Amino acid sequence: MSEQQPLCVLPDVSVVIPNYNHAEYLEGTIKSLMDQSHPPAEIVIVDDASTDHSWEILERIARDHESIRAVRRTSNGGVNKALSQGVAFTTCPFLVTASVDDIRLPTFLERSASMLAAYPDAALVFSDPAELIDATGEKRIYPNFARMPAGFISSEDFSRAQRRRSFRISSNTTMFRRELFLDVGGFQYEHHWHADWIAIMRLGMSHGVCYLPEILSYFRVVEGSYSELSKTKKENREEVIAACLGSIYESGDREMIRHFRMSAAMPEHSVAMLPRLVTFSSFRRHCTPALLSWIVVRQIWNLLRPYAPRSARAAVREVVNRR
Repeated sequence: MSEQQPLCVLPDVSVVIPNYNHAEYLEGTIKSLMDQSHPPAEIVIVDDASTDHSWEILERIARDHESIRAVRRTSNGGVNKALSQGVAFTTCPFLVTASVDDIRLPTFLERSASMLAAYPDAALVFSDPAELIDATGEKRIYPNFARMPAGFISSEDFSRAQRRRSFRISSNTTMFRRELFLDVGGFQYEHHWHADWIAIMRLGMSHGVCYLPEILSYFRVVEGSYSELSKTKKENREEVIAACLGSIYESGDREMIRHFRMSAAMPEHSVAMLPRLVTFSSFRRHCTPALLSWIVVRQIWNLLRPYAPRSARAAVREVVNRR
């Protein structure tokens, strides 16, 4: 890993935001983006057939700002379809996909673009995950088990890091190289709530990533949000995971497939899904001894965690996440 070289002129950034009935956040979100130390060259907001007064606000904002484009869908298709439609209107080399209720610190775009521009081989840059609990205002900062210094992480190192410590990259902390993002199909509808995870994994294991070990964005936890609902969604879960794995093993990218198998990465490490998942050929190809042992370890930890003293949980979690 080499040190980042400072750049005087940063590439332009496109920001795509899907919106569904979040009128109360729209103006604040736009202002936070326009007030960035490196403002986006273009912002595309796709309204996914909202039933509140979102569209009236977006029409007014788009009239007042040349860099903002508002797109209105006539029927609700979900966040991935809205994002895909928005990305089609973008032109900048760097891309951020953001929820309308995310909170970005003023240097988010500048810090991310600086890092990504310094390493032209990297497909994306990510920073550490954090949440804001909307109901209470509480901020939660989570450890990122990447445990690597700032800079470029090759595809080989990225897959080894996933195997060593299973960690998830939060899409609200991520900036993509647009061309490569489109090459993997972006956030595909059939991958549903795992669409960001599988796209990031494919990019990281094909091209490598950049890491900024700092907090630059907060994910706002709102009751009834898409991400919160997806946590409790049970139907078709195995089919969604099979579709994610299929996009890896049917890609024809041998190096990426090798890295993915080595990583033992999975959208969800759950013993309960194994009986059904073995019926999918893509899963059987991915079902290595390393993956099975990791699933068992995680299952044991999930059973024991409620009974572990709070003071011991952090230490146990550290051991469990060290493969």
